[in-house]
Amino acid sequence: MSVEHVSFTYAGAARPALEGLSLTVKQGESVALMGRTGVGKSTLCYALNGLVPQLIPGRWSGQVTVNGHDTTSRPVWQQAGMVGLVFQDFEAQLLSTNVTMELAFPLEHLPQPLSPPAMASRIERALERVGLSGLDRRDPLSLSGGQRQRLVIASTLIREPALVVLDEPMTDLDPEGRRTLASLLASMRAGGTALIVAEHDPEDAVAADRVCVLDHGAVVWDGSPRLLFGDPDIPPWYGIRPLPLVSCFAGLKLPDPPMTVEEAWQVADAHGLMVAPDEAALHQEAVRKDAPVIIDAHKVSYEYQRGSPVVSDLSFAVHEGEFVAIIGLNGSGKSTLAMLLSGLNTPTSGRVLVGGRDTRTLGAGQLATIVGYVFQNPDHQIFAETVGEEVAFGVRNLGFPPEECERRVAEALDAVGLAAPEVRKLDPFSLTKGDRQRVAVASVLAARPRILIFDEPTTGLDAEQTDRMMRMLRRLNQRGHTIVIITHTLSLVAAHAARCAVMRDGRIVADGQTREVFRTLTDPEFAASVGLEAPPLTRFAARWGHTLLTVDEVRAALRKK
Repeated sequence: MSVEHVSFTYAGAARPALEGLSLTVKQGESVALMGRTGVGKSTLCYALNGLVPQLIPGRWSGQVTVNGHDTTSRPVWQQAGMVGLVFQDFEAQLLSTNVTMELAFPLEHLPQPLSPPAMASRIERALERVGLSGLDRRDPLSLSGGQRQRLVIASTLIREPALVVLDEPMTDLDPEGRRTLASLLASMRAGGTALIVAEHDPEDAVAADRVCVLDHGAVVWDGSPRLLFGDPDIPPWYGIRPLPLVSCFAGLKLPDPPMTVEEAWQVADAHGLMVAPDEAALHQEAVRKDAPVIIDAHKVSYEYQRGSPVVSDLSFAVHEGEFVAIIGLNGSGKSTLAMLLSGLNTPTSGRVLVGGRDTRTLGAGQLATIVGYVFQNPDHQIFAETVGEEVAFGVRNLGFPPEECERRVAEALDAVGLAAPEVRKLDPFSLTKGDRQRVAVASVLAARPRILIFDEPTTGLDAEQTDRMMRMLRRLNQRGHTIVIITHTLSLVAAHAARCAVMRDGRIVADGQTREVFRTLTDPEFAASVGLEAPPLTRFAARWGHTLLTVDEVRAALRKK
């Protein structure tokens, strides 16, 4: 695959998304694309199979060739067998009402048709490779977000393309799903398939042969992952967070810093180091059991399909002012529980009280003033033509007079850091995903709910945007809002949530102070039973019998034996 001096400017855009970009990838090579949100990673992905410029209009120059074919010389559909592409917004690629049909569709368009038995065999193998065996008859919309993402990956890989392009494929996957996908990609690379993967997380990108960092539509760094990620002072404009273990050992000035827990243990042994924290100095907020209960789920069950409960006989209470994280495998029931707690779904059995009132008796307007729900994908919430109209829509529908609406809109935009007057006139879809997420939060905040529930609030955000989002949630929590987040990013839980609940098979199997729950996750038997593992820092410190959560805690605890 060769990209030669490619430039592209979207129709109506003032600046190019790609500018003079050149890149080559060999057969069987794996390349991670990294960089801040908005630097051109997704645009480059679209160009590799001809979506840009064939179906997405704009000003184009340069050339992309795959296996000697210019990607602008043939229709996109003809290139799908040679270049497989998984979008960042993977749900846009789902088109069938049945998992088997979803995988059969690309096979029906092969140049050489397969026999029914051969097609069935390939579908079965594809589901097995992405960890979805046994779900062949399910409606894709009944799957969890991570399961849907794996289904789209399977439908892309099933045609066995020479080049596979994945735009942030790990975003919705739990740790088990990430391991499954990483193993699958490694086997494909060994078989000669070239891989290009857009990523934000260095822990996922470290397995690549090369990392290419993009900035302002061009490649500004191209080289070994260990060379880039081994630098604790990665330039901030790269949008890459240094690996936590590298940051912990930065003071040793090592030529090859540790990037895995096992490597960190070896370095500690070689330098005579141990972890011995001052336990009294380890601070974490206590679970606020003294505050009034603001969410009370009692013996709640919920079924999308009769006889198949997604949440089963679950009881869960949240106290006013808490910051709670809910974690668990894809399909464990996290998002369904969040929808129940927000009143967007009502339980099949049991009851959910928010602010002391049963969600089944509350109308949408009443719920909006008690609990706000921010979807994982902000584009599922945004529909107005300007930011100002988007944020004002809900409060206008609640019947507030114009001056009160204006006051609430200004307050909400200020709370999310979008207070500049010119922002109100912008089209929300012209903003970065991080800022669109802020607009979605502001539209919920304008109703002044006491409870805010976020489903994967940092999906698709670069390091700087993630920090901004989490600082905003902490600020809202300090202002008195009760915060509940659903996330797979356990390092965020460690740094921000006072309380953590673990779900498995529609039930909560661990719940308490985050440090105590993470201590439980260092037990291999429990971790395997829930399909999770503690973050690297916590696993590193566990060797010495301590449960640490952040880089600062580990740095402070490292000392000579």
